[in-house]
Amino acid sequence: HHTDPTEEVGRAREGQGAAERLSQSATMAMRVRPRQRRDDGSAVKKDHHGNVLKSNVELHLETAAKNAHAERIMAMEEEMAELESRAESLQGDYNKRGGVVMAARVDTVASRFVSAGGFHSAVVDDEGILWVWGRNEEGQLGLGEGTTTRDFNLPKLISLDSVNGKTMTQVVCGIRTSAAIDTDGALWTWGHGKGYLGHDDIHRPDLGGSPNVTCPRLVKWSVTALELGVKIATVSLGWSHSVCLDSTGNVYTWGYGGNGRLGHGDEKSCIGPRRVKGVPPHEIASVAAGGAFTVARSKSGLAIAWGASHCSGQGDQGTMEDLLEPEVIPATKGMDGTAVA
Repeated sequence: HHTDPTEEVGRAREGQGAAERLSQSATMAMRVRPRQRRDDGSAVKKDHHGNVLKSNVELHLETAAKNAHAERIMAMEEEMAELESRAESLQGDYNKRGGVVMAARVDTVASRFVSAGGFHSAVVDDEGILWVWGRNEEGQLGLGEGTTTRDFNLPKLISLDSVNGKTMTQVVCGIRTSAAIDTDGALWTWGHGKGYLGHDDIHRPDLGGSPNVTCPRLVKWSVTALELGVKIATVSLGWSHSVCLDSTGNVYTWGYGGNGRLGHGDEKSCIGPRRVKGVPPHEIASVAAGGAFTVARSKSGLAIAWGASHCSGQGDQGTMEDLLEPEVIPATKGMDGTAVA
């Protein structure tokens, strides 16, 4: 039988092509293989969905970090309990002499943000956890229903369970209320009810207003805003009303509306956050709520006020009537700065 030379050449070329493909595959495998190993040399494993599984080393480090955090919190709580016991003893001795002031230096809490209200204070520590102390008769400390019968002389931890595991970036204390902004940009409020907290979903007109909130509670309006990509940038609590600024520069107010302090053109109260239309949209840099008025500062430095006439900053040019809508404070024209308090 004679073999066709053409067929032999074809088979030879096929064999050469297969060898080249095999060589290329081996080269690619050598290039890919290092990527299939971690920095510690262990092999990368995936589940049946193709998701990379954590190595034993990574799992060990993650567990160790969680345990260290838990141990730190436990040690801080134990130290606080000991300090509080000593404080109560010292306070009792002081009260016998007619005094009510007791000071103690606490180095345990490393603060990132701090605020002082009417009769209570709060701190966000360097891990975003809330600590509170002071008066608590209306739940303004956020420690739960069973704690409102007593005050706390030293910082108490608000558990992460109370805030759905969220950590905070800011905390603000009002007269009898508190507020915080979490790392997502959502707003939490608690304390005295009466419509000051922005929780229009639990408002009870039959009881004369809203109930006190003794644990931090999400303001649902801010959750809806987050879904639209808008975060809460800052919040301020006045005597009986509140104001916040969102990430787009818009201003919202709620609470008691007397003297026009909400800036909505009337003196009506507002249970939930409502946008103040009289301020330039997207131009506000900071806001502050006072006793019966509100102030905002624009990015260009102008101060804008509304509410009680004696706090309007209008001077002799003003009508000395309450400002139901925002008005520029003339004396601030040409000033630098974007902060207001």
